[in-house]
Amino acid sequence: VDFAPSYSFLIPANYSSQYADLVFQSGAEVLLDGALVKQASTPVGNSGWSFVRVPIAQTGVHRVSTSDSHGVGGQITAFGFATAIYYAAGSRQLRISSPPIIAK
Repeated sequence: VDFAPSYSFLIPANYSSQYADLVFQSGAEVLLDGALVKQASTPVGNSGWSFVRVPIAQTGVHRVSTSDSHGVGGQITAFGFATAIYYAAGSRQLRISSPPIIAK
C-alpha cells in the first residue's frame, strides 16, 4: 500500500457489502468523496497510526484524501454471494528501473 495525499479507487457492482479500510496518522482528517470520515478510528498499537473501516454504499469510483503529510493508505473489500474481492488501494505506478532492451 502506498500512502499518498489522495487517490481514487473503484467499488465494482454486484456485491452486497463493500468497505474501504483506511490507515492514517492518528488525529489526521480524512475525506471520502469530499466528506469528512466521521467513524471512530482504532489506534494501531502505539504506532501513532489509526485505521477505520468505512462501509461504501454506492458502487463506482470514489476518492479518499488527507492534508496530513504522511498521507492515507488503505484496502478495499467487497463481499457477495459466493464471491469476494480484495485489493490494496492507492497503489502508485512508479518506474523503479528502465525496461530491458529485447533484441530480435
